[in-house]
Amino acid sequence: MMLAGIKDYLFWWQLPLIGIIALTWLSAGQILIQRTLRRYTQIPRTKTTTSTCLRLNILGIGAGLLVFIIIASIFMTISWRYNSVPIATVGILIGFIMTLAISFTIISILLNANFKLLLKPVIISAGIFGLLAVVCALAVYLPAYNLRHIRIQKGQRLRYLADLSIAFKTYSTNHNGVPASSLRDLISAKLIDLPPDNSDTDVNPLSAYVYVPVYSEGEETAPQSEKIWVAHFFKPTKEWLVLFTNGQRVVIN
Repeated sequence: MMLAGIKDYLFWWQLPLIGIIALTWLSAGQILIQRTLRRYTQIPRTKTTTSTCLRLNILGIGAGLLVFIIIASIFMTISWRYNSVPIATVGILIGFIMTLAISFTIISILLNANFKLLLKPVIISAGIFGLLAVVCALAVYLPAYNLRHIRIQKGQRLRYLADLSIAFKTYSTNHNGVPASSLRDLISAKLIDLPPDNSDTDVNPLSAYVYVPVYSEGEETAPQSEKIWVAHFFKPTKEWLVLFTNGQRVVIN
């Protein structure tokens, strides 16, 4: 089941988080590169000036982070299409590895230094910002995925209420106007299946649905259109999903 794109599930608090991470990289990236190069390599200080390290930060780590964004975005889009968290996880992991690889390659070219010599400082500097990018990606994807999953569950339960409405009417017709005494009567009559899984809190999924019979067996008057027929408390959003006897479904906070 597909419910909109991932952009429709973004939260306002994610934008400041992304901004803070970006500002941290821009302001502290060159400092981290400079300190790691001077501490773990013998490269002359004339080649690790602030302006040089700023260039290494923008062109090296910046290029790595850009590749991370592209790869992670592609995999998260695919995972959204197939409703699969592992696909997004693999994409984020590949993006992190590529961040290190791209940063390492560009910095070594710009400094004209040996790969082995730059291994530790690049892993530290690019690795820190790569991990921050991973945190940012997860902070965007996981809440969006969870929200969509909740909406899918809610939609399934609302559809189940609609199916119940049809099943109740069919049962009553097949039994000379006698209403079902419980939801299990409908299942026994093979008019409907068990409700969507609710086993995380209830052993019996039917126990999550409150059924109010339309009228007693000896009563032949038509049911009131505004009478509640079935009510289900949807715990993720703390809402009541209500089916009325006229077939109307309402969500009550």
